Amino acid sequence: MSIKHVFRGCTALAALFAAACAYPVNGPENAHVVTDKFPITVEPHMETLRVSLDAASGAMDADGGADLRRFVRDYLENGSGVIGVSAPRRLGGAPNAMAARLVAMGVPRGRIMLGADDAANPADQVKLTYIRYQAHTPPCGDWSVNLGSTAANMTSPNFGCATQHNLAAMVTDPRDLVSPKPLDPDDAQRRLTVLDKYRKGETTVAAKTSEQTSVVSSVAGGGGGGK
Repeated sequence: MSIKHVFRGCTALAALFAAACAYPVNGPENAHVVTDKFPITVEPHMETLRVSLDAASGAMDADGGADLRRFVRDYLENGSGVIGVSAPRRLGGAPNAMAARLVAMGVPRGRIMLGADDAANPADQVKLTYIRYQAHTPPCGDWSVNLGSTAANMTSPNFGCATQHNLAAMVTDPRDLVSPKPLDPDDAQRRLTVLDKYRKGETTVAAKTSEQTSVVSSVAGGGGGGK
């Protein structure tokens, strides 16, 4: 074999290695933000309950009472704004009777809005409504890529989707994902106390009680070991 053929062979091998190195791999240009690929959207949803209520006595059946308790508990935990109470005009005292019942169950009177229900209501029911915000994310389940072939080290189409779904399911108030709650007002008395101690040269750290002071572990504390 001549040197010329050897040189050609080496050139061919070099070309093959160069082509292998040119195979696309995961780099900064392939990075994606999970929140952009699987965004969490927060949307308002109207929750509605209809219960039969005697306008004169304010009484309701057992099933209606259980449904109302669940409805009010969910409103107090997840509701936004006021809770609306309406009934047909012929049941003039029903909204007030329901409002009294809601106040007894822990709903502030200022968060109850009364009204008349002009829609047809042959069952003479009282309607309760409130707004609840819910978090939604795009569905997961894109298995179009063979996860057993990872030569390019690219992320899978589902990467980050489960985390976004879990976050949307666990957040107590989905509105926190849109904007943070306002801070509580400053404790003016505490601020004056700290400034007074600072002027006197005293420590400004709050004193700890015996319950707040503890030792995590005494292992490897030195001394007292067996000889």
